[in-house]
Amino acid sequence: MKFLDDVAQKGIDYRVKLYEQETEPSQEACKIGYGLLKPSAPRDIDGSPPSSEWKAQVEEAYLKSCMTGELKPKPDVEGVDAVTAVPVTAPPASPAPSSPPAT
Repeated sequence: MKFLDDVAQKGIDYRVKLYEQETEPSQEACKIGYGLLKPSAPRDIDGSPPSSEWKAQVEEAYLKSCMTGELKPKPDVEGVDAVTAVPVTAPPASPAPSSPPAT
C-alpha cells in the first residue's frame, strides 16, 4: 500500500533526524515523531472512517521503520517492538563434493 510505504519512509526520515541529534532511535523517540507527524489515514475501502485496526497498522509501519531503518521491516511477534535481537546463524552448508560422472 502506497500510503503505508509513505508513512514508513517518513519514519526512516525521522530516524535520520534522530541520529543527526545524536539520539538513538528508540520506540519512545519514534512514538514522539509519530505524534508530531499526525498522519491522517485514508478512509477504508467502503468509505467509512478509518478503523482502529487500520490506524494501528499505520502507526506500526512508522514505528518499525523509524526503529529499524527498513522500509518494510520483517514481521515481529512483539508488535511495534521491532528492536528484537536477530539470531546469528551459521552460513549454509556447502554441497558435499560429488564424484565425477561415470562414463
